[in-house]
Amino acid sequence: MKKVLLLTVFCFSFIAADEFVEYGPSFGGYGEMHYNVEKEELDFHRFVLFFNNQFDDNWSLKSEMELEHNMVGADYEGELELEQAFINYHSDMFGFKGGVLLMPAGIINEYHEPPTFLSVERPDYHKYIIPTTWFGNGFQFYGNVPGGLHWSVTLFEDMKGEGIGYLGSEKYAIRSARGKGENATTQDWTKNLKLGWSGMGMKVGVSTTMNDSPIDGGVHSGTVGFDLTELNFAYNDNNFHVVFETATIGYDWDNATIDFTDADLREHLELEAGDPDPTIDDMQTSASGMYLDLGYDIGSLFGAKLVPWVRTSVYTHDDNDATKETTQTMYGLSYWPHDNVTIKMEMGTSEKNGTESDIFNIGVGYMF
Repeated sequence: MKKVLLLTVFCFSFIAADEFVEYGPSFGGYGEMHYNVEKEELDFHRFVLFFNNQFDDNWSLKSEMELEHNMVGADYEGELELEQAFINYHSDMFGFKGGVLLMPAGIINEYHEPPTFLSVERPDYHKYIIPTTWFGNGFQFYGNVPGGLHWSVTLFEDMKGEGIGYLGSEKYAIRSARGKGENATTQDWTKNLKLGWSGMGMKVGVSTTMNDSPIDGGVHSGTVGFDLTELNFAYNDNNFHVVFETATIGYDWDNATIDFTDADLREHLELEAGDPDPTIDDMQTSASGMYLDLGYDIGSLFGAKLVPWVRTSVYTHDDNDATKETTQTMYGLSYWPHDNVTIKMEMGTSEKNGTESDIFNIGVGYMF
């Protein structure tokens, strides 16, 4: 690590223990404001502060506090969250984390500061498939292998079964199942295995995450199993910016007991009077998605980083009777007047189950 500041910017990535380590406390942060033109909404979406302490060459504390949507309280939609708070041990080949962690699934869940990705909003893939930001209580063991390989094994709190698939939201896959550290259980542990490689301007990663998530839903009981397998690739060199991510989620309802006559569930599933009660076989069987970003930095013509880009994206939620699919095509222009400050614009279309809507967003973001 050349500077403690770089460590905070990259969201607490691996520490290089060498003579450049600076001991003691440090802080950093990031933030972003979005103007959703089509919805006429102006939202300072996130204000985040990092607080860290480097005890010695090997031991450190990392933490992150986030305020969303300006205000919190019973009358406001904002949230105040402890998204990271862990003790980290790092040596040249091996490391350990314990505390509030980010799940190492996909790219943006771990590295989501606004200047590190092209679009105004985080890709929808990182909402409807991988539930970014995905954090909770747990432990992680990680290491590096000569040649650019790195690996991690993460043991994480259980997900909440009543938030998976149709029980949580038909559009969000497992997003509503995040426990965020509150009343966390370890009945099965959420287990993540990740392998990655970096070199020649490229980063490649693959991970799998699985859990038999306990249901605490009153008239419902048992567990809902899920497994998420994802692959990601990024290339940032020679003015090219390329990102590709894809993932598939499978569900296992065999150990779940669901009361489909429950009035609240029928309302949640938007069933009308006279509609037959569904069965376990009608629940979601899988979800999947992908997106591809292509951009090229033309900033050398203007003396600053300026990247026009295009994105194609698709994600689906499947049950035994139907597939609900959303596709997106987006175009954007992102400008960095400073390496840690970005101004962005994006537009395009989103089509969900045959219904098309327009996208037009403007954003500003920073990190330090």
